[in-house]
Amino acid sequence: MKSLPWFRAYTEMVDDEKLRLLAFEDRWHFVALLCLKGQGVLDETGSLLFRKVAVKLGLDVRSVEEVARRLSEVGLIDEKTLQPIAWEARQFRSDSSAARVAAYRERKKQGAKRDGNVTVTAQDTDTDTDKEEEEEKTKKTAPRKRDATFPVPDWINKTHWDAWHSCAKRKNATDAQKQMAVDKLAEWRQQGIDYAAALENAAIAGWQGLFKPDVPASAMTPGRRQAAPSKYAAAAATIYDGVNL
Repeated sequence: MKSLPWFRAYTEMVDDEKLRLLAFEDRWHFVALLCLKGQGVLDETGSLLFRKVAVKLGLDVRSVEEVARRLSEVGLIDEKTLQPIAWEARQFRSDSSAARVAAYRERKKQGAKRDGNVTVTAQDTDTDTDKEEEEEKTKKTAPRKRDATFPVPDWINKTHWDAWHSCAKRKNATDAQKQMAVDKLAEWRQQGIDYAAALENAAIAGWQGLFKPDVPASAMTPGRRQAAPSKYAAAAATIYDGVNL
């Protein structure tokens, strides 16, 4: 078995009857043997096994033999080989990153063949297979994260505000631009101008900006503004009043 950088430890260990029968130091000795199993030390063959374990645990060989006897008595390890008895039931082959990555790449390859498309294999990380599959499901099913809501003052009609910012010309407005619009509405509010009608008109027409309600509609559309009346228009109207030209 290849070396593992980690192994599965279960929270029920604190209540395990076998562990509770041991002295505190032997509980640590058992955890240390699990670490050596993960490192592959216990899977090595030869007559030096107990000597290697003794070096790892900081004990002499005789003490290791006594530890093995005590742990074996409660059914945690094999006294002769030091192998944890429940290792295969508690640990999984998928915990090996090499095997997991190979399986993950094979699934990606098969998926590409089914789709008939050429894909680039994503960089694999050292996580559980279950987590990788869960992330794939999350990407497909999770709704898109919405942007933070801009704080709209209570005196502004939220329905009209949202309708205005759903327009094509306004939907990409930044928070700074939204704040400028709020400032303008606040200024009109203080001046007694019907700011609510201005916002409603902008929402209905889909304008990019805000306009006072008394501004002619033609002046609110860029490129179609009418020229202001000449300052002599009133005088001309008086002179030629009633005269057919």
